[in-house]
Amino acid sequence: MRYPLVDGVLVAVFVVLGLRFGWSVMLLPYLLLGMVLVVLSAIDIETHLLPNIIVWPSIFAGMFLILVMSGELDYAPGINSALLGAVIFGGFIGAAHVVYEHGMGRGDVKLSVLLGLFIGWIEPSLLETTRLVLFTILLALLGGGFAGLVYNAVRSKGQAEIPFGPALAVASLVVVVLSPALVSGITS
Repeated sequence: MRYPLVDGVLVAVFVVLGLRFGWSVMLLPYLLLGMVLVVLSAIDIETHLLPNIIVWPSIFAGMFLILVMSGELDYAPGINSALLGAVIFGGFIGAAHVVYEHGMGRGDVKLSVLLGLFIGWIEPSLLETTRLVLFTILLALLGGGFAGLVYNAVRSKGQAEIPFGPALAVASLVVVVLSPALVSGITS
């Protein structure tokens, strides 16, 4: 059942990202991000791990894509925003890891760096990038907390460990897809 479910989720993510970006050059990097997030979420749900063999190459490939495509698109502000997004997202989740290591793993910290890069790249304004990243963190915390409450209520264990990677992934994809509306809503 796992394989058709993962494939179905991946198709849904691709369709939503396709609707968001259309046939623009921005579509390819976000399709690759979506693919990585679906795979990492499935692994995290099953093993409670976000493997370095996927996360680190994704971070470096993401940075490379952002640098090259920003140059090709004459979109230099996107580089600054991407780096700011990675620093804010990674810094916030990293601080949570330092404060409570058992609640937030190192894999979540590395994943948040990757997510910050791509959330930041969408919006050239550093202020809007900061807002989008902070909104993503809030959405992930609310979604992960709700999932944990539901899981613990259904399982009646009360203190089960819930992988946070899928909450980070879903929140990030929601923000990427809804970013135009979120930015216009924030600035209104």
